[in-house]
Amino acid sequence: MTKVKWIAFALLLSVTGSRAEDEGKIDSEQFAHVKSLLNIQHNEAMWWRNACLLYFQTFAKKPIPENYEKPDHTLVYYEALQFPYAPGIRPRW
Repeated sequence: MTKVKWIAFALLLSVTGSRAEDEGKIDSEQFAHVKSLLNIQHNEAMWWRNACLLYFQTFAKKPIPENYEKPDHTLVYYEALQFPYAPGIRPRW
């Protein structure tokens, strides 16, 4: 599969969500790889959203509106997260 088709398929999965019927469109190794990357992206987007919501709440000094999903952890938890292997971060060991 060409790089352009692979990227197009990744975008399709990110918009529609990975479904069982999509699995036959590319080989199983590429499908698993794309699905894994999208799962990572989803999880990181969730903690980033929660951290931002809690951070800006400290300035607003108001409760999170009822129509918003409540964060899973406290701001202290999100501030303590470390990512030594993230691209662009020089490891400190």
